[in-house]
Amino acid sequence: MRLSLRELSRSRSDSVRKLIQSIACAFAVLTTPGCAGAEPGGAWITFVSHRTGRNLLYKMQPDGSGLSVLFGGELKGVPGLSEGLVLYREPHWARLSPDRRFFLDWAGDVGLPLEKYESAQHFMIYLGRLDGGPVRVLASDGDEDFAWSPDSRRLAYGNSSVKQPNLVSAVTSRVPSAQIFVVGIDGSHEQIVLEKPGLWNVLDWSRDGSKLLLNYTSASSLAYASSSLFEFDLAAAQQVMKESSKKDYTFSLFYPGSHQIDTHLKLLTGSVQAVDGRYSPDGKTVALMFERERNPYGTRFELGVLDLADLKLRPVPVPSAPGLRGPICWSPDGREILFSRWLDPKDDKEKMEGEHGLGIYAIQPDGSHLRFLTTGWSPDWR
Repeated sequence: MRLSLRELSRSRSDSVRKLIQSIACAFAVLTTPGCAGAEPGGAWITFVSHRTGRNLLYKMQPDGSGLSVLFGGELKGVPGLSEGLVLYREPHWARLSPDRRFFLDWAGDVGLPLEKYESAQHFMIYLGRLDGGPVRVLASDGDEDFAWSPDSRRLAYGNSSVKQPNLVSAVTSRVPSAQIFVVGIDGSHEQIVLEKPGLWNVLDWSRDGSKLLLNYTSASSLAYASSSLFEFDLAAAQQVMKESSKKDYTFSLFYPGSHQIDTHLKLLTGSVQAVDGRYSPDGKTVALMFERERNPYGTRFELGVLDLADLKLRPVPVPSAPGLRGPICWSPDGREILFSRWLDPKDDKEKMEGEHGLGIYAIQPDGSHLRFLTTGWSPDWR
């Protein structure tokens, strides 16, 4: 088939444009969610493990293949360190983006050896790519819980006045408070959507993008606190703030945290102490970890499924349940819930000093087909 000069020119232009687009996608770093073909193929599980003697974030495919280190480790070329000292970036909780292109990790830098380098860790939320490459700080003062928007373009996270409340042994003189932020993964359009007394953490973002699943803890010491799950109507609250911003008020009653915003908070749990939760893939239920009575040592956590239609909680019977730990997540098909629990005392694969470490397990919502996946914690499956 012969082409006219105009058609030939258009064909060459199309080829050049596609080449430029391919190059742009190849060199995209973190903030180009629209590049086709950039996401890894197939499902992935991310998790944190101490198996090397220090925390690292790993990724693997659901069948256990493709295991590799994704984030964390010794930082090279750090200026100002004395001889014999190193700085280690230590990952903790992590979340994989719905499009499987990015990850978020709550991590802090620690000096080693510990006996020579005594300093408090400052944790920040880092953004990275699942296929490797550079990482950057997305929230310099974010708390350990956070959630991806369903389109993988935004992050919701909390910033509380009391950091790591699980380490507080008694009620302090500080009244805890928290702010909930929503921000684009490129750092744009940051907005405070909720500001209230107590400790508020973001656990998940609904599949339709309209709601946030929040955990509320009433006091800075978990020994004296109550803990509940709330659903926050983000879309409605943002509309209230948008309308109030049009009014010329020097001091507005519509500031985040006012009673206008509070009306968009819905209590999901009341009779149990809920500490973690995730929306199911179909958005009809929430998998959660809970205690029937507050226990500051967290030795009686249970797994359950909450029906959002009638708010009925159905416990998931887990064999040898004591020792369950979060965070938890669903499998992409909604057939399994992943959680962590203590390994057998004789199992030292996690190389934890003074304890025997955690393993990641999957179980079906009816309590059947419990299976072991790997050692570690903080699983996320997309």
